[in-house]
Amino acid sequence: MKSPKKKLIIGEDKISRKKIKEQVKKSQADLIAKIDTLDAERTFARRVLDQSNSVISLFRPIVDQAGEITDFTIHYVNNRMNEATKEDVDAIIGKRMSEYYPDNFENGVFEELVGCHETGKPKEFQRKYTFNEIDFWFSSRAVKLDDDVLVFSKNITKEKEFEIELDVQNKLLSEAEYVANIGSYKWNLGEDEIQYSANAFRLFGYEPNEFEPTVSKFMSFVHPDDLPVLEANYEEIMKRKERTEATYRIITKDKKIKTIRSVGEFYRKEGQWNMVGVLLDVTEQVAAERHLRSRNLELKRTNEELESFNRVASHDLQEPLRKIQMFISRLSGEATQRLEKREKEYLEKVVDSADRMRELIANLLSYSRIDQVEDKPKKVDLNSVLADVKYDLSERIAEFGAEIRSDNLPKVWGIEFQLYQLFSNLIGNSLKYSGTEQPPKITLSSKVVPYKEIGEGLDLTPSRYLVLDFKDNGIGFKKEHSDKIFEIFQRLHSKNEYSGTGLGLAICQKIVRAHNGAIRATGKLGKGATFTVYLPSLN
Repeated sequence: MKSPKKKLIIGEDKISRKKIKEQVKKSQADLIAKIDTLDAERTFARRVLDQSNSVISLFRPIVDQAGEITDFTIHYVNNRMNEATKEDVDAIIGKRMSEYYPDNFENGVFEELVGCHETGKPKEFQRKYTFNEIDFWFSSRAVKLDDDVLVFSKNITKEKEFEIELDVQNKLLSEAEYVANIGSYKWNLGEDEIQYSANAFRLFGYEPNEFEPTVSKFMSFVHPDDLPVLEANYEEIMKRKERTEATYRIITKDKKIKTIRSVGEFYRKEGQWNMVGVLLDVTEQVAAERHLRSRNLELKRTNEELESFNRVASHDLQEPLRKIQMFISRLSGEATQRLEKREKEYLEKVVDSADRMRELIANLLSYSRIDQVEDKPKKVDLNSVLADVKYDLSERIAEFGAEIRSDNLPKVWGIEFQLYQLFSNLIGNSLKYSGTEQPPKITLSSKVVPYKEIGEGLDLTPSRYLVLDFKDNGIGFKKEHSDKIFEIFQRLHSKNEYSGTGLGLAICQKIVRAHNGAIRATGKLGKGATFTVYLPSLN
């Protein structure tokens, strides 16, 4: 009776084991299915995160025994990190923040993440990072996710570079406004407030934003004498809305009076009229213009007086002088035989004085008329000028036994009769101040040189110049007299030693300056002199 029962139990045991095996297999299949589902979900999540425009990072806090966060593990970074910075994402995940980017403990990022984790409140911040020696700017938002911190970061490098460039440009513009004494403004005509640049406030004597920049405040700065005209123009300008310019005075905070020139332009934006413009401090310019007008009036009066003098010198002085010379000539011819020796000497001095007066008047007229010439400049052959001078001075050249040598001279742009006068005065000066030991020898040479080879001390504009050297072997002069000899009425010798009026070299200098050139003199006492003329070259 016992044996059958035992078999039954064994049979039931076999059935139980079979069920258990089936259940285990089913559980394993379910687990595998769940793992596959979880992997699929993770893969899907990663793909979704990688499609984001932001760099997404998950940071897991590392705490010490006291429960304080000392670091973060980089638990996840999406592929946008690689696209933005070329950093290998797989090499980043699993590292500590202090190991991967220790600068985050100096730039405040670590504190931002800790604050987000401890308070549970989102944190937003912008920081600059350097990867592979290239700077990147990211705008980040950190949020707490369970016990981790999830960070969304947007690459704003281009925007930040533009912002920095714009900031630099604004600083340069502000500096330029300060240097140029200019202020700028912008005004939405639908509002009462005007937007001034920092230097616009300074033009009124205030620090930036020290007063409320309204239209009425601006009008309060305008000088009372200029206010009615400015207000009338203001109403007309608001109607026409065309480019406007105005000059008026203002009274600054410290009661100084400035003259301001303003320029404004109108434009429409989003249905609203706007005005932009500049304010320029022209106080010094207006004062200079006023001074210039005063000097021009003085110059006009001086020119009128000079014209009057020219008329007097050319007629009123020369006419009686001609009569004096005429009657002296008659007296000398009729009474010479009856005059004593001493009386003859007196008569000769009168004749010399009259001749000198005539020469002086002629030279004064020549000097005063150099700038009033009506002839137009033209190409002048200096060889022809020299030939005319040598012909007209031929008697004096023969009298002194002088020798004049010259290079083949070029052509210049100028007034021919003035260049003739220049050559005549310089050669005549060399003849006059020749020594007594040997006949005069005058050498005229020429060359063309660039401005940089001329040296300092001459008021010339950068250009190429024809250099003419008039060199003689006469009595020369002391070095300290090299500038004095060109001054009007200046003489290095008494009129009893050498004839002349002291105007010859002054005339030469004025002629050369009228031709945009210069002249200088060098010499040694008893060793001759050289007069160097600089004229703009045609070559």
